[in-house]
Amino acid sequence: MIQEWKRQEIILLFHAVCNNPAEKFHLENNTYPTLVSELAKLTQKPHSVVYEKIQHLLYLNSQGRYGKWSGGTKVDREVYEEFNEDRERLNFVVAKIKEDLLENFVYYEDAILSFNEEEAKEIERLKKEGWLIAEKVGNLTPSIHYFTTKRHDRIPTVSAITKLRADFKCEIQGCNYEPFVGLYDLPYVEVHHISRLADGGEDTLKNTACLCPNHHKEIHFGENKEKLREILQEKRKAN
Repeated sequence: MIQEWKRQEIILLFHAVCNNPAEKFHLENNTYPTLVSELAKLTQKPHSVVYEKIQHLLYLNSQGRYGKWSGGTKVDREVYEEFNEDRERLNFVVAKIKEDLLENFVYYEDAILSFNEEEAKEIERLKKEGWLIAEKVGNLTPSIHYFTTKRHDRIPTVSAITKLRADFKCEIQGCNYEPFVGLYDLPYVEVHHISRLADGGEDTLKNTACLCPNHHKEIHFGENKEKLREILQEKRKAN
């Protein structure tokens, strides 16, 4: 699938290219360097896509000494021409881009965690102060908070095989969940990505597991989530 790049994202990558030696972007044992991972997380794009775009920008910035040019875009060249001789302005623009990204962007899971933290504080307070007289608490006209989020395109075949492979059963050992019949007359189970897509995880069979709704919530928000993630990682390795 072709990934669409926004101009500010290309500026962000060009800034990284200008402020780091080319060696910082080299693959090591077929592993993407830390800087590529950080940019992939910030732009919410696959590591491979970010790496390829960086190669184009490296090629431009070094006038062909580093990187490669395999079909870079007109916008890549425009960004280079605009900021190549004005690094001070580039630094200013990138600072603003990062500020906007961090202010307006939130992972859905992180938003839930933030709400859960506030809820937990309220539970602790109400246990001490009492809550039976608080029936009228609430908001008849809840305000709306807009923020930017991104949705990763997933392949239905991966999800389908993940469920079939597990025979529509939760893959956490000892789970006795009995699926109810969901839409399309199929047992209701959920597919979990062991390494989050938001963190650069793959949408592949080796990175997915079939879980019941309860364990799926626990692996995201439970105190044992790291242990459960390790169990699933080992299970996939064994397969």
